Amino acid sequence: VEKLNLPENLLALFTPRSTLYRSGIYIFGGQTAPGYRGELTTGIYNFRDEKFELEMGARVLHLMFFEVKGKSNLYRGQWQGGRITTKKKEKQI
Repeated sequence: VEKLNLPENLLALFTPRSTLYRSGIYIFGGQTAPGYRGELTTGIYNFRDEKFELEMGARVLHLMFFEVKGKSNLYRGQWQGGRITTKKKEKQI
């Protein structure tokens, strides 16, 4: 589990490693906004007919950081802090 604490001048993109593609496993990539704090959350899908075990500590994503020049819109959404799900419907912000 990776946790981020991004400053106002950095954003992060994460993409899956190609080794998993070759194994029939897809991990969804994504991005974080400047100011995001919390755990990275992504989805995973097995395209194979047989089980696939992912070992704890396996390298599954590339994480890239980019500098934001000028004023940025900081992340203030309901997922700040790494929340994964909610028990009730919420307004998306």
